[in-house]
Amino acid sequence: MKRVLLSLAAFLPSVALVGCSSNPREALANQAVNQVGNAASKVDAIRAAIEEARKKTEADKAPNFEEAIKEVENLKGVGLEMKELKIRADAMDKTPATDEEKKELAGKIKKRLNDELTRMYDARKSLNETMAAIEKDHKGSLKVLREKLTEVDGEFEAISKAAK
Repeated sequence: MKRVLLSLAAFLPSVALVGCSSNPREALANQAVNQVGNAASKVDAIRAAIEEARKKTEADKAPNFEEAIKEVENLKGVGLEMKELKIRADAMDKTPATDEEKKELAGKIKKRLNDELTRMYDARKSLNETMAAIEKDHKGSLKVLREKLTEVDGEFEAISKAAK
């Protein structure tokens, strides 16, 4: 899941730095920043679903993480939406922005982007801590969930590779 954060960090400059010669570029950059926030919310929802499953678990039984797995699928949807944004950003690259336009757009979104990336990092850290605590009591119970998270990482990794 670290790849999610890294891929977001790699993808967003490609969107942000396409420039803002017109409103569509700025709108696209804002949508990308919004998707980072959306991804952070989805990671928080995964953590909450894991904690809820743990609370509902009877002694000596493994927690049921079906709701958490559904939340992982929602996070995967964010990755797919970000792929679409990347495609749109690449289409705009055919008319490169000036350095001034790039600086202007970067100035407009920098703080919000940094805030959302920090939120994503914090959400991921909290999820890792929750999962580690669960693994202590229920060894192997998160195997399927971890596999799903790895699949989601692939979605975000593809964006990252395309952005380089």
